[in-house]
Amino acid sequence: MAADPTLGDKSENTFKSGCCLFDNNYHNSSIHCFYYSCYQLLGHYLHALGYNKDQIEGIINNGNSHNNILTEVKKCLAKNKYNYIEIFEILGKIKKVRISADYNIPKVGVKEATKTKDRTILFLNEFNALINAI
Repeated sequence: MAADPTLGDKSENTFKSGCCLFDNNYHNSSIHCFYYSCYQLLGHYLHALGYNKDQIEGIINNGNSHNNILTEVKKCLAKNKYNYIEIFEILGKIKKVRISADYNIPKVGVKEATKTKDRTILFLNEFNALINAI
């Protein structure tokens, strides 16, 4: 089954929005976009595996959506004997900076924003490769 282009497009557009914000020195907002582009791509991955829109929305809309989708994706990856620990450590670092960027008073600097952008690219590339291999 082909992946849902809507979720994939949404992820790509959210990442591009983050890049625009980053390039204009809106680092906190760019990090928010970088994180959500990863999260959206996880839904795209589930659709590529055969989950339908209602199933994905059920996972996402069932409270604690971020952890629910991570848990579901990890189950799928484990079933396929994919070692996902390192890629989700990267996502954990992105999420940690996103929380800081969204809720803490000090602004995130260019150095941390750059690391987050680079980590996001790694994450997106890894999951896009997994999706393309389906």
